[in-house]
Amino acid sequence: MRGDRTGRGQLSLPVAEAVVGVVLVLGLAALFAVSVPGPAAERAQLERYADDTGTTLADAPAPDGSGPLLAAALASDEAFAASRDTLRDRARRALPGAVRVRVVTPRGRVGPPRPPGVPAGRATVTTVNGPVRVAVWYG
Repeated sequence: MRGDRTGRGQLSLPVAEAVVGVVLVLGLAALFAVSVPGPAAERAQLERYADDTGTTLADAPAPDGSGPLLAAALASDEAFAASRDTLRDRARRALPGAVRVRVVTPRGRVGPPRPPGVPAGRATVTTVNGPVRVAVWYG
């Protein structure tokens, strides 16, 4: 049987290991090249976060049950002062931990100012008491 050649060749084990290693390294390199979001993808994600946060604030119920949180907070200066912490907490809970938020209303502002030069997502929610602008950024 030893002398009988069936036409099959065998690949040596070190060559097979080298091929598998090269394929693995190229696969990992391609994964990192494709999966790392660029600035455009980052800004688009921030825009989605801002839009979702604005919608959440507009639709969330007020703690006292008097209607939507945002409408109740903007009813008067006193209502805004009383709702400032609730607005801030609700906006923060709507976002991942690494994302900061600032809400600008006709009655006042909630959240820290955005640092200059930092990419941000923005959205505007229209209420009966005026427009509410939401800005989010990574920080």
